[in-house]
Amino acid sequence: MTPFARVAVLVGVLGVGAAHAQEPARLLSPEARAAAEAQLGRPLSELTHYAIDQALDDGQGRLRGKVTITFRNHGARALPALPLALHPNALADHGGAGQDAGALEVVGASAEAGPAVELVALRPSLVELRFAEPLAPGAEARVVVDYRGRLRVLAASVNDPYAQANASLGAVGGTRAADYGLLGKGDGIVTLACAFPQVPPLREAGFDTEGGARVGDLAYNDLASFRVRTVFPAGLTLVSNLLDGPPSDAGAGLQQVESQGELARDLVFVAGRDLRAVERQVGETRVRSVFRARDAEAGAFVLQVAASALESYARRLGPYPYRELEVAEASLAGGAGGVEFSGMVLVAGMLYRAPDSSGSPLAIYLKALEQMGDLLERGGRPRRGEPEPKPAPGSEHLREQLEFTVAHEVAHQYFHGVVGNDSRREPVIDEPLAQYFAGVALADRHGKAEGAAAFVRNVKVPYALYRALGGADRAALRPTSAFATSLEYAALVYGKAPYLYRALEAEAGPEALHAALRAAVAAHAYRVVSLAQWVETLAAELPELDVRGTFARFLEQAHGDEDLEVDDSGALVLEAMFGRATARTVRDGLRDLGLSTRDYLRMTFGALSDEGPLGGSIDLEEALRALEGRGR
Repeated sequence: MTPFARVAVLVGVLGVGAAHAQEPARLLSPEARAAAEAQLGRPLSELTHYAIDQALDDGQGRLRGKVTITFRNHGARALPALPLALHPNALADHGGAGQDAGALEVVGASAEAGPAVELVALRPSLVELRFAEPLAPGAEARVVVDYRGRLRVLAASVNDPYAQANASLGAVGGTRAADYGLLGKGDGIVTLACAFPQVPPLREAGFDTEGGARVGDLAYNDLASFRVRTVFPAGLTLVSNLLDGPPSDAGAGLQQVESQGELARDLVFVAGRDLRAVERQVGETRVRSVFRARDAEAGAFVLQVAASALESYARRLGPYPYRELEVAEASLAGGAGGVEFSGMVLVAGMLYRAPDSSGSPLAIYLKALEQMGDLLERGGRPRRGEPEPKPAPGSEHLREQLEFTVAHEVAHQYFHGVVGNDSRREPVIDEPLAQYFAGVALADRHGKAEGAAAFVRNVKVPYALYRALGGADRAALRPTSAFATSLEYAALVYGKAPYLYRALEAEAGPEALHAALRAAVAAHAYRVVSLAQWVETLAAELPELDVRGTFARFLEQAHGDEDLEVDDSGALVLEAMFGRATARTVRDGLRDLGLSTRDYLRMTFGALSDEGPLGGSIDLEEALRALEGRGR
């Protein structure tokens, strides 16, 4: 019997009957729990509850699970069906999933309480449990769903700094969808993110079953409670965004961990055979950095950054309500630097590694150039004694990118963690706030001047690069499906839009702005807020400012060049790449060759074709059927 076969058998042994019999562990302090129930207007026990038994085989890259979903209809209308989102299959919705892609499949479903259900597949990332009788308002259903998953096998170079830099470059002008490897394994790390059938958010108009776009977040979710039992081979370490109990022996070379939590929007696990952890207490929250043993130095640095950032945000936005925050090294594909989840931050392993650890041809070439330049500096004479240590080319940039990424993802614990939002239709709520507060956290750590410089490099420069490559300034207020390329999305949502908070800060002062943002967080905590609601709350808190006008200017209009003091020459990008002095030398050399800085950048990154914003995707079959109904 293979290890996975043993694991699969054990799923049946565990069963699911007891999993929802006990109350979930308290992720929240009593004060935060009471505040959450007051905000929601109902006890947390009425949240959708997932009781999951799952088995993982990291060797074969397989997952087997059974989930009991307890769902109460809090809407005003009877529900004919309960949809279930299979988020790891989002890539397949766009026709981009091959045999090696991560995949989740529902293999059976039945009702344990409430009306009987019939399983219907609607698209790769969505199935539906149709009730024999509509579920009335206030009524509860409990269904049991069997599923299995296949992990994407990521390239061996998934955490190679130069290889992933190349992947990022390849995504600059591309529209190819990416799943970021969130159900995958590579470089000694397994990631299971939202790897179970999940009820989509329920709104007044019904369930939000729209699929993910080619860029941006794959999903947003409502709050729920979880109780998860996981069996997996001995020797593997498993951590989650919930409260994890100690591993216990499950026999047959297997171990078991139970994870519990409430008021969480996501479920994510990271596993590996050489994971290490360091931790620090911030208020009532235990902050843990989890990393591979080889990356211990970077892992310790990540803990410092995450703890410092959380302290910064708690002072300005209110105490973080959860008792645990994990920041885990992960193998992320497609050049992604980090991904946020409720209670857990994933940071790309490429940011933990020194550039000189890379085995890519580009790294070897750059290292040879550095050695040759060093030799020429010494007139060809060999160095006596021990070589003088020098940082690898790009090390300082990667360290700052790691720091900014961690601060950005920790800020997401407030936006869209504590305060939820539809990050597919209105990403301009959470992403600009995470960028803005990452700058605040770095200023707290290093002083205003260095924090401001880091903000320019990580926020303004992507917009400047986009402009230099031929991208036009447009409205940032669009759904993710309407952005033509990944770079356009990054430039306008992560680059231009955060400056609206810098503009408000310049008018009101940081203390007044942060007090207003703190009040807005308190007003909308544990809900899903719309942009209109967010703007109105801030306008009420800052009545002396034209808050509505500022949001309209930065999100709906095209004043980016003026507001950010950027043009399409690429000068700022060149300085960010080489430093001001070296950039001047490079610019002079390019001029001697008859090239402009913009020419050089377009040769390096590729020029963008200005096709205008996309209008999103349509169902071609449905469109044809609509034509048939109209006749000729």
